[in-house]
Amino acid sequence: MHRMWRVVRCVAAAWVAILAAGAVLAADPDPALDARVHALAAQLRCLVCQNQTLADSDADLAVDLRGQIREQLRQGTSEEAVKDYLVQRYGDFVLYKPPVRPQTWLLWFGPLVLLIGTSVVIVRRRRRRGHAPPGASPSGAHSESKSGSQAASQSGSQSAPQAAPQAAPQLAPLPASASRPHARPPRSRWAVAAALVTLPVAAAFLYFHLGNPRALMAAIPMQSASFPISGDGDHSVQQAQIEAMVSRLAMRLRKAPDDPDGWYMLARSYGALERFDDAAAAYAKAVALVPDAAALRADYADALASASGGSLEGAPLEQIRQALALDPDEPKALALAGSAAAERGDLKEAIRYWEHLYRLLPSDSLTAMRVAANLAAAQSAMESAGQPTSAQAVTGPAKRPGTQPVSQSVSQSGSQSANQSANQSAARSAPQPAPQSDAQAVAQPSPDGPGLPRPQ
Repeated sequence: MHRMWRVVRCVAAAWVAILAAGAVLAADPDPALDARVHALAAQLRCLVCQNQTLADSDADLAVDLRGQIREQLRQGTSEEAVKDYLVQRYGDFVLYKPPVRPQTWLLWFGPLVLLIGTSVVIVRRRRRRGHAPPGASPSGAHSESKSGSQAASQSGSQSAPQAAPQAAPQLAPLPASASRPHARPPRSRWAVAAALVTLPVAAAFLYFHLGNPRALMAAIPMQSASFPISGDGDHSVQQAQIEAMVSRLAMRLRKAPDDPDGWYMLARSYGALERFDDAAAAYAKAVALVPDAAALRADYADALASASGGSLEGAPLEQIRQALALDPDEPKALALAGSAAAERGDLKEAIRYWEHLYRLLPSDSLTAMRVAANLAAAQSAMESAGQPTSAQAVTGPAKRPGTQPVSQSVSQSGSQSANQSANQSAARSAPQPAPQSDAQAVAQPSPDGPGLPRPQ
């Protein structure tokens, strides 16, 4: 029965995670801001899609980047500053149309130059053939010599001395200019060969310097790709693109380690790639820079649990307790605390945490309804086990709206909403074959919500 109720809780929490983003958007509509976000996102590339803009993609990372753009525009940052920020973090690859600059001239104009050069070579070759003199044709001289030889051999009525003078002019040696085909200057061939070799090599060099060389690994079949698929791209392309982005970000952070936003994004990306040990290490860097961020500690606890096979005991539970000490109303920490209690078999304690979480949500939201159903399943499991349950109802007004930030200071890298993080974390205590589903659930972003607090 205990195992059965854990499975029910996992399913309910998954439904809550799906509905959380819609509840957040409905709570804070801003058509003007939405239009600005869409216009800017249309100029950017989805990093995990093929030939798709950030505005058109439903991929998780695309939604997360739109959330970052929305948060920065809301704080008064200009569109150009937001674009420069993303280019600095991800490179020119994030731009849907790369800029025309000296470093990219060959990429922009190389195909046109190659087309014009090839056309010129073809036209010049045809003109040379059209102006060739008729007498210079080796085939014509050869045919005349052959016919003269045949005539000399067939002249039986003439004597040998008489036939010889007639055949002599016909068998005379041909001029040097007519004894071999008309030779073309080799210069044009070398020019074409040099162009055919130089342009692709130069384009490849610029691509490796400015573009995304990991995408070339798309031809290598991969057994699985942990990152969600979007559009028509295959798994290997998605994996190569996200790994290229993560590698670029990790290299930048090694040079500038005092960037909590960067470490936070790197940790989330590692989680999406199922590199849970690396994700936990990146979260540790961010926590060291911003130790008083309750939401960040909750994310750190989740990453530690994924790295340890899904268990919340030990270091993950310590981070959960510190998060709740910083903010007793931190939604994800409450959800994880309830899951840890359920993992220990303390359903009464789990219900207490989840009831607290429920009251943080808008009472009329679908998310709150799902949490209530989850609590009902827990209470039913306790009753079936003969344990007394609290008579306190799980209804009532919310203490704060679902869109209120976890911290009053929010960084430029807005990520998950508090409601969604909490509901996704409620699934951790369910038995699972591998920590993959946990990390994927935590990595789900929402279009808007609290991000990483800035260091004060």
